Amino acid sequence: MVLGLWGNYSIPKSNPFQGNADERGEVYALGLRNPWRCSFDSERPDYFLCADVGKDTYEEVDIIKMGGNYGWRIYEGPYVFSPLSPFGENVSEVSNLTFPILGYNHSEVNKHEGSASIIGGYFYRSNTDPCSYGTYLYADLYANKMWAAIESPEGSGNFTDSQIPIKCSQDSPVTCTAAPGGDDSGPALGYIYSLERTIKGHTFAHQLGKTD
Repeated sequence: MVLGLWGNYSIPKSNPFQGNADERGEVYALGLRNPWRCSFDSERPDYFLCADVGKDTYEEVDIIKMGGNYGWRIYEGPYVFSPLSPFGENVSEVSNLTFPILGYNHSEVNKHEGSASIIGGYFYRSNTDPCSYGTYLYADLYANKMWAAIESPEGSGNFTDSQIPIKCSQDSPVTCTAAPGGDDSGPALGYIYSLERTIKGHTFAHQLGKTD
C-alpha cells in the first residue's frame, strides 16, 4: 500500500458543500450513523439505498440524495435520540431532515438481546422469481429475519415490507445452530454479513457467516 497516494481524488463541483471553507467538500450527505451495505437499483440509478445501523432502538434504510440530512444524532430512525443537534440546536428548530423509508425496532428481531444490526441488500431484478421482481431485499445480522419491500406507487418513495420466512434446511451444508443471541425463533444460519448479487452470471461480494 502506497501511503503517498492517499487523498489523490477529485470532488464533484455539484457536491453540496464544495467551495465552502467551513465544510468538507467531500461530503455528499449528512446524518448517517454507520451505513452497512449500500446499493444502486440497476434499473433506476438515482435510487441509492443504504442500510444504517442504529444504536439503542432502531435499524433503518434510507434513499440517499445529494445534500440529504438523515437525522443522526438528533434522531435514531423516527425516534428522537438527543434533544440537541450536534450544533446545539433544539430538535424543534432543526428542519429538512429526511426520515427512513424502511426499518424495524431491535425488539422485533431479538427480545432477549434487545439489539441487532441491519444488513443492506439489493433490488431484485431477476426473472427467476417474477413475483419478487422490483422488491428491495434486506436482512438482519442474526440471520433469522429477512424482508422484502415494495414501493407503491413506483417513484413515490413509499415502501411497505413483509417478512420472508427463512430457516435452516435439513440438508444444509452449513451447520444449523441456535439463533444468535438466544432468540426463540429456532435454528439460524449463523450470521448474515451481506447479501449476494448476481449480474449476468457474475457473483459480487457476499458473506454468510457461521457461528463457531
